[in-house]
Amino acid sequence: VICFGMSLPLSEHDTIRDCVHVYCEWLSALHPVPKISVPKPVCEDPNLYARKMISHFHNLFVPRKGEGADTINRQAVLCHRVLRTLQTFGSMKGKSNAK
Repeated sequence: VICFGMSLPLSEHDTIRDCVHVYCEWLSALHPVPKISVPKPVCEDPNLYARKMISHFHNLFVPRKGEGADTINRQAVLCHRVLRTLQTFGSMKGKSNAK
């Protein structure tokens, strides 16, 4: 459902934003101490679910035709949030491997 939500028309910005928020929260399962909002199955197999969520983010980055500049800017903000979140987890992974 969340995967589909990220492919909605950009006119559904609030729904898309909420989908991005949920996945960004759930990716905290990759932390040593995940956020309390992360479902138990995600915490039990975080790498599997992280790979699925990351592949679902693809839908957010797909250009939508016929959208105005303001709407496209809001899409870009969501894309930027996803990239920052992934960068954070990538940096953490690199630090944990260096130990």
